[in-house]
Amino acid sequence: MGDFSRLAKKISKLPSDMEDSLDNEIENESKLMSATADSNLVDNRSVASGELLSKTVHEKIQRPEHTVTHAVRAKDPKARFVEYGTGFKGEGRYKSPGSKPPVDNILSWIVEKGIQPYAYDSKYALADAIAESIQAYGTKPHPFMRPAWREHRRNFPSRGSYAITKALRRL
Repeated sequence: MGDFSRLAKKISKLPSDMEDSLDNEIENESKLMSATADSNLVDNRSVASGELLSKTVHEKIQRPEHTVTHAVRAKDPKARFVEYGTGFKGEGRYKSPGSKPPVDNILSWIVEKGIQPYAYDSKYALADAIAESIQAYGTKPHPFMRPAWREHRRNFPSRGSYAITKALRRL
C-alpha cells in the first residue's frame, strides 16, 4: 500500500513537473536565441555600441490563465530598420522617415567605429553625407533576429520532448 501511495503522489505531481521542466527548457533555448541575435548584430557589423545589443532580450511572460510565454525581442525601435532596412526612398516594408536622419547619431557612430573622413573635411561632414545618402537611398537590411530564429526553431520541439521525458523518468 505504501508503494502505491508514493506512486500516486508522484503521478499527481507529474503535470506540474512536466510544466516546470518544459518551461525551463524553452527558457534556456530562448536565451540561446537571444545570444545568437546579439552575436549576429556584431558579426553583421550592424552595431558600434551596445545600445541595440542591450535591448535584445529574452522575456518570460506569465499569462493570466497560468501559462507562460517566452519571447525574444529587440526592444529598440531602430531594430526593425536594422533587420529589414528602410527601403529605397521610403519604399518597402518599413518606410524610412521622409527627412534626413539625425547627424549627431551618425557622428557618434563614426567616432565609436573609429572611421576616418578621408574624402571629407571633418567627421561632421562625413556624417552629414551619410545622413543625406540614407535619406535618398535608405539602408540595406542586416538581419539578426530572423537568422537567430531559423537557427533555433528546430531545437524547441526536441527541447520539449526532452523536458517531458525527464519529468516522466522521475516517476
